[in-house]
Amino acid sequence: MAELFRVLKPDGWAMLQVPISFHLAATYEDFSITDPIDRERAFGQNDHVRIYAVDYVDRLKQAGFAVELFRWRDNNGDYGGENNKFGLIDREIVFFASRLPDWV
Repeated sequence: MAELFRVLKPDGWAMLQVPISFHLAATYEDFSITDPIDRERAFGQNDHVRIYAVDYVDRLKQAGFAVELFRWRDNNGDYGGENNKFGLIDREIVFFASRLPDWV
């Protein structure tokens, strides 16, 4: 997250999607799991080392981002509602993270 913030230009923004469970109170991560089969079992994919939880927004804010949650299904614009041209699952939440200009 710190690297994303660092490389994002002042006044820039990012749309972020991550493996997340809103049933977990805290992000689950374990870098000691290195076997691909064990990673898939623990994180749902063999190249992951964490599953974010409800603390994800706080982690983004701690890295310096301003954060908004975008519930695409509630948006009736070009990509929301029934259009779903990005193939998102119904309950998908996209995190809109922005970096305020340096002069703020």
